[in-house]
Amino acid sequence: MDFMNIFENDAFTLASMTSAIERVPTNPGTLGQLNLFNNHPIRNVSVGIEEREGTLNLIKTSKRGAPLEQGTGKKATMRYFGTTRIAKQDVILASELQFIRQFNTEDQIKELQAELALRMGGADGLLADVQYTKENMRLGAIQGKFLDSDGSVIYDYFTEFGITENTEIAFSLATATDGALRESIQQNVIRPMRRLAKGARYTGVKALCSASFFDALLKNPEVRGSYEGIPEQVWLRTNYDGRSFDFGGVEWIEYIGDDENAEVKVADDKCVFIPTGVGNGIFEALYSPAESFADIGTLGREVYAYTTPDLKHDRFVELEVASYPLFLCKRPDLLFKGKLGA
Repeated sequence: MDFMNIFENDAFTLASMTSAIERVPTNPGTLGQLNLFNNHPIRNVSVGIEEREGTLNLIKTSKRGAPLEQGTGKKATMRYFGTTRIAKQDVILASELQFIRQFNTEDQIKELQAELALRMGGADGLLADVQYTKENMRLGAIQGKFLDSDGSVIYDYFTEFGITENTEIAFSLATATDGALRESIQQNVIRPMRRLAKGARYTGVKALCSASFFDALLKNPEVRGSYEGIPEQVWLRTNYDGRSFDFGGVEWIEYIGDDENAEVKVADDKCVFIPTGVGNGIFEALYSPAESFADIGTLGREVYAYTTPDLKHDRFVELEVASYPLFLCKRPDLLFKGKLGA
């Protein structure tokens, strides 16, 4: 049996494999599910962001016929950012497929497709690692930094846009009562974010919390008192792991990171405030095309999947998934962080 002939079937073309891998159910993480980032495929490997400072000015009254007050032209600033590559391989040996039925049968194709789907789209497959990496990148971007897997900074958006990071807000959750917590949220998050927003038309504010911050928040008398006598109070007495609730104009979410709470996580005793809303232009997920000649000039896709047979010795096939993303925060001045205070 010629092992490599299997891969001449249309089921294993680049288009078919990419289409199949995109249909595999995945768990992209909290930020992937929240859809904060507007997907924006591009045809090249970099993007230019134009920044133009816009302000509103009071106009002094004048007499009819008098010269008009002149507006001041706003100079635009261009900044350029490049996409990255996330790529990983696996190998299926010919010896691993000896159980597959006689060549040129439908069952054989299905068996091999199942093995490829497991290696690529299984719980610990190639695609799972790509999605895990993307979640880590999103988590960095909503805090103003585009990070690599080792924690090194690819882009610090505060530095890139010449913005001073907002001071971390200390919340005294153990002692705040009688409206003090609501007042602190309004004065330190809601109102400053609204004043800074200018052209960013966000529709709400979310706070992603570490488990310790979320637990302390739920112990606060104001929070518990606001849910007294309503059906939602039930979950305060039962399992609330991974739940969310509204308080003080913010949707508070316990962020569920990796199982060990070590790599992809909100720092202990901390929370991250982010503006939300579809089409607000604050967060962008840009995707470049892949690296082959066939991809030149095409729009990037979220993920690419390939199979590459061993044409020389007919002994293995390489599996590969790749993505070329940039998770961009165009308004880092709207990002706020909180911590547990005394």
